[in-house]
Order: sequence, then C-alpha cells, then structure tokens
Amino acid sequence: MKRKISKKKIIPIIVLGIILIFLIGLLFAPTLIEGMEKNKLREEIKNISEKLTKENINLEEIDNYLNKKITSGKRKKVEVSIEKYLKEIVKSSNSILNISKDKKLTNTLNTKTIETNTYDFSKTKEYLNKKKEELKQNKKSLEKLSIEKEEYIKKNTKDKESIELYNELLSTELNINKYIKLTDTTTNNINITIEAMDYLSNQKDTWKIEENKIIFLK
Repeated sequence: MKRKISKKKIIPIIVLGIILIFLIGLLFAPTLIEGMEKNKLREEIKNISEKLTKENINLEEIDNYLNKKITSGKRKKVEVSIEKYLKEIVKSSNSILNISKDKKLTNTLNTKTIETNTYDFSKTKEYLNKKKEELKQNKKSLEKLSIEKEEYIKKNTKDKESIELYNELLSTELNINKYIKLTDTTTNNINITIEAMDYLSNQKDTWKIEENKIIFLK
C-alpha cells in the first residue's frame, strides 16, 4: 500500500520551498540588478552616440537622457562620471556644428556684404577670426576629452571595478573624430574666405561690382 503524506507534513515542505526560493532570489538579485543597470547604461550611451551622428544635435533630448538616474550603489558613481564626460563632449560638438552651419561664414563674399564692408572686409574678417578661435578652443576640448577620459571617473572613485566598468561602457564610438574633422574643414573654409577677402582688398582698383557681380577690370 502507498503511504499518504499528511497535510501536516506537506505544509512545512511548501513553506521550506518558498523560503529556499526567496533565499536564492536574494542571493542572485544583486547580480541581476547589476546586469540590468549595466545594460541600461550601454543602451543610453549607444543612443547618445547615435544622436551625435545626426545633422542637428538636440541638446534638450540628450540632457533628458543624461539626467535620468538609472543605477544604484557604486555603479551610480560610474553613471555620474559618464554623464559629466558626455555633457562636455556634447557641449563642444554642438558648438562646432553650429559654427559650421553659420550662414555668415558662407555668405561673406556676396556683393551686398562687400559693399557693407566698404571693400576692406574688416568687420567680416573680425567675425570670421572670432569663429576660428571658437573652433580652435572646442577642438582642443574634444582632444583633451579623448585623452583624459579616465580622469572623470577617478575624481569620483578609486574602485578598480568601477573604473573598469566606466572604461568598458565608454568604449563605444562617440564620434569625437567626426567633430574634430568638421573643425578642420570649417577652419580651412574660413581661411580660404579670408585669403579671398585679402586679395580683393589689396586689389580693389582692379575690380568693381556690376549687376550684383564682381567684375575684374582689364
């Protein structure tokens, strides 16, 4: 005959099973939470990197991403360090992008601008040189950020594991080189424009404006 297990014995077994499941959950919960938070950080960094490839940088949208706190414990220091680092990158990148799209840089050699400058271009060259200096400073900032990336985490913690996680998460391509190249291209275009202005200014007796065109005299 089969022996029946009494209800009195079944209840303790069920309770014991629940307790074991609970204890196992407590044991693995930190690892699961850590994995989830790391994945969220990876996704956040990936999203920001993608936004830096777009034609226009939406600062408000990126700020919303960066201002969200999604970690806990020592990973929070990693998140805060990444946030500060990325904000600096976004700030310089956005400034470079705005200068490159400045219509004043591309419309400086039209006849209206020439007449406004009374043929010596001093006002326009002053503006162009100011933008060149801004590009130079932003390029320096990006180059410094690419070299001193680790300094942002080391200011917050000396924990080796946190530093390793920080470096792992920021191994994603952040398009810094894209904006450094854009700086060089824009600066080169400005230099060509200034050279053209210097030529026209030095040779102002050899040309005139006629029907909204620059006509060189024989």
